Parts: sequence; structure tokens; C-alpha cells
Amino acid sequence: MADWPRTLLPQRVTDFEVPGPLISRSESGKYSIRQHGNIGRIWRETYLVKMSSDDGKQLLATIRSYWRNGTEFNIDHRDYLTPRGSGGGSPAVAGASQTGSMLVVDGMASGSGYLYAGDIFRIAGIDNIFEVVATVSVPAGGTATIAIDPPIYGVSPSNNAALTITSVKLKAYIVEPPDLPETDASDYGFVTVTFGEAV
Repeated sequence: MADWPRTLLPQRVTDFEVPGPLISRSESGKYSIRQHGNIGRIWRETYLVKMSSDDGKQLLATIRSYWRNGTEFNIDHRDYLTPRGSGGGSPAVAGASQTGSMLVVDGMASGSGYLYAGDIFRIAGIDNIFEVVATVSVPAGGTATIAIDPPIYGVSPSNNAALTITSVKLKAYIVEPPDLPETDASDYGFVTVTFGEAV
């Protein structure tokens, strides 16, 4: 699977949007909120493109091709390249058939602040990424439980499946028609692309 080209970096990036609950309001004004299992993050990137440059033409050609063909690709989010926690070791799933919102992991370097709330990671064999929802401190021995969102359901990770916590890449699609540039004599224009996590 191809990687999204990073010869041009975005000027602006939105944070991840996630699906919310189903919300309805009755005639009496009471709200009913129902949880569901929808997952998949959405975010937008805006690029300043010089229309006559090779990098600009390549980016625009990639955008048009990926949007037209529904191409799946790997892409990082520029605000989540490095976790705020200390990391270290070789983290891996400790035990098969884990489900739900808690994941037992071993092989981590011991210490406080291994991962912080808001850090993301990927588990080998699972398509979507996971977000840490509480600070993870690791005792001697290197095994700890990580509170995650979304919960694991459907496909459980295998025992010893590796975790990627740095330079995490999402599988994604372009999910809305790209906002292509309007240019003037400056030869520069902005293009905005909306990405959706493929899960």
C-alpha cells in the first residue's frame, strides 16, 4: 500500500474528529443518547501549492487519482508523530483474545509517564489506531494495562502483536471531494483534503 506523499507539508491540519453517539430529542424536550460501535477518525489538511512546481503537480495528481479511484493509503498525522510519553522497550500485546477498553501490554520500559492521554498507537494486525485515555506508568517487569479508545471489538490482537507508538501511520481514504486551488498571478493556491481512517 502506498504512502501519502510528504514532499509538501501541510500549512494547516485539523485534529481528529470521531463519530459521536446517536442523539434524538422527543417532543417533551428530553434527549435520548445511544452509544454505537462506529469508529474511524476524520481530519483535514490544507496545503499551499505552487502550481508550476513539480511537487505541487505531483500532489494534485495524487489527490485527483486517489479521490477518483477510492485508493487506500498510509498517512501520518503531523500532530501525532511523537508520543508525549517516554516510550521505550519493545511493547507487545500480553495475551491473546483481549477485547474492550483495557489492553495488557508487556515489553515496555519501566517508569512513570510511558504514554500520556492523547498519545496514539497501532497494534500489528488491527486496522484502526487507538488513543490512550489515561497516563500509563509501567512498574518493574515492563507490564502494564493501557486504557484505550475505541474499545477493541470484532478482531482481537494476537499474543505478542507489536505496538507502534512513534510515527504511527493510519490507513486512510480521501472521503470528501477535495477543495482544489484557485490561483492568480502569484502561481500559488490552497488545496484542502479530508481524510478518513479506513477501518
